[in-house]
Amino acid sequence: MQQLQKALLKIKLMKLSLLWFFCICANIACAQTEIINSPALISSAGGTLIQDNYNLCFSLGEIAIETFAHPEIILTQGFHQENYQLSKVEEAFNEHEIQLYPNPTQDIIYINCNIKQSVDLIIKDTKGSIVFSLLQVDGTETQDIYLSQFSQGIYFLEVGLNQKHKQVYKIQKLN
Repeated sequence: MQQLQKALLKIKLMKLSLLWFFCICANIACAQTEIINSPALISSAGGTLIQDNYNLCFSLGEIAIETFAHPEIILTQGFHQENYQLSKVEEAFNEHEIQLYPNPTQDIIYINCNIKQSVDLIIKDTKGSIVFSLLQVDGTETQDIYLSQFSQGIYFLEVGLNQKHKQVYKIQKLN
């Protein structure tokens, strides 16, 4: 009888050993073998807006920023920066006196570029949408733009010599 109990105990131990061995092998086979080092956003709301050279990534959440660091993971709460962009800023209009008057305005705005070549005049709203444009106009002449059809708010005037050089002015439209 004792030999039978010893044999049953050995069989149970072998089964447990095989089960343990199988669990370890399955864990090793399914384990992550390398560190994934890519930023990911976990948020209930947010998005990415891309227009021209502008890229805005945002998420809705708490204002406070707190970071939790562990050897395998870094969690940052409050904001994210999906990718970094470095830009070189050059002053292209140092020798030019661009005049914009009256500002703020209710009806009409005058733009005097004093540039001896054609310029592009583009007005954008605060969302970055183009609401008015005059392309390839004479830079020596004063341009007048009627803003009476625009609603009250802030607009941005881009004065461009070419695709690489532009200068931006803020226009305040009053009713």
